[in-house]
Amino acid sequence: MHIVCPSRPTTRYSILDKYETDRMTKVKEAAKFNELEELFELPVTSYLEPKTTLQEMQLLKMVWDHRESVSSIYASWSAQPWMDIDTESLDDFNKGLLKTLRTFAGTNPMVKGWGAYKNLEQQVKDMSVVLPLINDLHSKSMQARHWKNISMVCHSKAIDPKDPKLSLETLLELQLHNHADDVSEIVETANKELKVDSKLRVIEQTWASLNLEFAQHKDTEMSVVKAPDLVVEALESHQLELQTMIGMGKFVDFFRDKVMHWQKTLGNVESVLKEWQSVSKAWASLESIFLASADIRAQLPEDTKRFEGIDAEFKELMGEAVETPNTVQACTREGREELLRGMTKNLELCQKSLNEYLDMKKKIFPRFYFVSNPSLLDILSNGNNPPKIMPYVSDCYDSISTLVFKDNGDGTTSSTEAVAM
Repeated sequence: MHIVCPSRPTTRYSILDKYETDRMTKVKEAAKFNELEELFELPVTSYLEPKTTLQEMQLLKMVWDHRESVSSIYASWSAQPWMDIDTESLDDFNKGLLKTLRTFAGTNPMVKGWGAYKNLEQQVKDMSVVLPLINDLHSKSMQARHWKNISMVCHSKAIDPKDPKLSLETLLELQLHNHADDVSEIVETANKELKVDSKLRVIEQTWASLNLEFAQHKDTEMSVVKAPDLVVEALESHQLELQTMIGMGKFVDFFRDKVMHWQKTLGNVESVLKEWQSVSKAWASLESIFLASADIRAQLPEDTKRFEGIDAEFKELMGEAVETPNTVQACTREGREELLRGMTKNLELCQKSLNEYLDMKKKIFPRFYFVSNPSLLDILSNGNNPPKIMPYVSDCYDSISTLVFKDNGDGTTSSTEAVAM
């Protein structure tokens, strides 16, 4: 007996009932044949087909019962609004359905080859693929652009996750199980992009609050720039993070312009800070020489004039920096790096002229080779005040600690005439 069941449930069961009626007719006919065989003392024939057909029909009905139960359960799930879908509990329940089906098929191996059972099992398997995907789609990392990609992959109309009418049914209609790899890739991209976005926000917030520090120069009101440890540490860590982001390939494409902007910005901050501190150090070492030493000013008039120009620019620069201490704003201001590089070039010229001047003094009085350049500058700067250069006498003359200057008899000493050593 060949059994065919249509797709509609009422039709399926009515046809099963019709087959059962036909089967009972055959059973009655077989019983009559058996009576006749007994009457004529013939071997009684055992008609097995009605019994096996009954078993098959019973199993087939159980398959359709399972199918109707699953369809009814899935229909109740479909009405759930998108935001209320508890995919974990649904997935656990679905695993239970699949286990029940496989237990049933294990007990009755015959059903495994039936199309009705195969379709039912595949339906439950598909749901076991779809539910984890829907759970992933609930991720906070999913933005409008990612939902647009989901629509394109599934060849559907645009999906708005904020639409109150969006339900599980809408998502099931997307046939997500047929695009599982593509959907998973989109979700993975969204999660990676969220991490990149979070790190960029941290970088933006950090540098919005990082300011330069200023140290007082000697006993004057003048300040020189100082890079706090927090700035140095943030530069190192954030530049490394940005470099890592650039190596993330497609996961950073959406933020590539912003990442490149911050990489360039922090690169500028690093180079400008380095140049700025170098200029500050050079300016501080030459300031007292070119502005306070009459001898140097007389001997190096051109370089003195050059340094006075640098001094004016540097003081103006520091005034602006104090008013705008934010590290990024101070270091990326238009023309700032070029200004500092120009100062460095002119300071190097001043330093070179000064070194040549000191070498000339050393050649005139070779004992000056025994003292350092800063000490020699101090000596030359105080050439008209010998008591101030006494700390360096022992460097120039062996076994001499200091000179004793002539007593003027009024409690003062001569500043130019020594009487003992």
